[in-house]
Amino acid sequence: MSKQPDLFSALPPEQVPSQPETLSVSGFNERVASFLKGAFPGKIRIQGFVSGFNRSFRRGGHIYFELNEKDPSDESRVLSKIGLVAWRGTRSRLQRALKSLGGEACEIDDLQVYFEVTLNYWVPGGRLSLVVEGIDLEASLGAMKLDRDRILRLLAEEGLLDQNRQRTLPAVPLRLGLITSAESAAYHDFTKELSLAGVGFKLGCYNARVQGVEQEADMQGAFAWFERHAADWDAIILIRGGGSRSDLVGFDSEQLARTIAGFPLPVLTGIGHEIDRSIADEVAYHSLKTPTAVAQFLMERIDAWLDEMDDLSQAIRQQSEMLLTDARFSLTSKTQRLQLMTERRLARGRERLNVLSAGMPGLARHRLRMIAPRLNTLVDRLKTGIYTTLSRRNRELDHREERLRLLDPLNILQRGFSITRRGDGTLLTSIAEVKAGDDLRTRLADGIIESKSNNVLPLDEA
Repeated sequence: MSKQPDLFSALPPEQVPSQPETLSVSGFNERVASFLKGAFPGKIRIQGFVSGFNRSFRRGGHIYFELNEKDPSDESRVLSKIGLVAWRGTRSRLQRALKSLGGEACEIDDLQVYFEVTLNYWVPGGRLSLVVEGIDLEASLGAMKLDRDRILRLLAEEGLLDQNRQRTLPAVPLRLGLITSAESAAYHDFTKELSLAGVGFKLGCYNARVQGVEQEADMQGAFAWFERHAADWDAIILIRGGGSRSDLVGFDSEQLARTIAGFPLPVLTGIGHEIDRSIADEVAYHSLKTPTAVAQFLMERIDAWLDEMDDLSQAIRQQSEMLLTDARFSLTSKTQRLQLMTERRLARGRERLNVLSAGMPGLARHRLRMIAPRLNTLVDRLKTGIYTTLSRRNRELDHREERLRLLDPLNILQRGFSITRRGDGTLLTSIAEVKAGDDLRTRLADGIIESKSNNVLPLDEA
């Protein structure tokens, strides 16, 4: 511990009292003020974590706040603190630096900032404070970057940067949990882009602040709520509108990053900054530049799945047609072979009969009379066998054709069902999506009917 300064060491030897000097309160305070002024005659640069600035700044006038020194091993523990004041006349001069650090609202609580101060000891009240003369913006921004790099290194060492990317995003993510300010442009941009897809998304929005001192608590509360209902959602969307780099400081929170990394569902971010990436972007399942880009990413994913289903349907149709063609060819070939074999056997029988008839006319005629009925029976049985075989093959062919017909997607329409869209092509799934006078297009099995709605009635009124 350093030795405490002696307030009387500057006095000439003859003025040093032999007994403790008795001072008035003001006299003591004046001597302290004089000593401190001599010890700290000019500007001092001091750094620490800001506390209480935002509320005092919003009130206008002088700004009173504290600067804290935190324990490096436990940032929740404050090792030391001191009061600072920025006089009313200094506000405009500090405005540019404050906006660079804390955005348009100049909210710098919890940020590590380098201040240029002069020491002020108020003699009547015996209070020491530091008067803010300026802000070392470059050093403050550098401290923010160093802290950001430290968090990223720590997350990387713990394997958290890729943890959320190991979650599974469904091929058709329709149940979306949204975390943003419900009154922001980001919310309207995202929902408007989704509405253009014509897809039945289920969207649940947790209204959370995405900037300011309440941001951390709001977003943590949002993630906690969605985690309790994780079975109801496919993915979580974290978005906000554009802004300066300082506006994104809340998305560099270590605790928020840990929450996103360990979240049981994939988290997609669209934080709205074209140049910089926040720590939240680094740990998310997938990050995009803007809320609109997130919506487009989801729609492109669903479109890709629909294209894949179309290709699969076409492949099934083509394979079915090939199987049917092969079956028809096989049946025709077998029929022709059976007919040829029959004709050959009949020809051999006739030839033998002719030989026998020529060699033994009488016997032949007798034998012919004897075997004629049997021969006729064999011919009849052969014809019946041919007919039975052909009938069975035809029934098999009809059965296969019927199965293929039932598998045909158009069969549903041929059974009396239809698909109705609005004039702009949007699929209708509820009467709430149409009103009287809307143009309609109804798809039937054999064509399209264009119409206009006269009235819209619920099912119990129809």
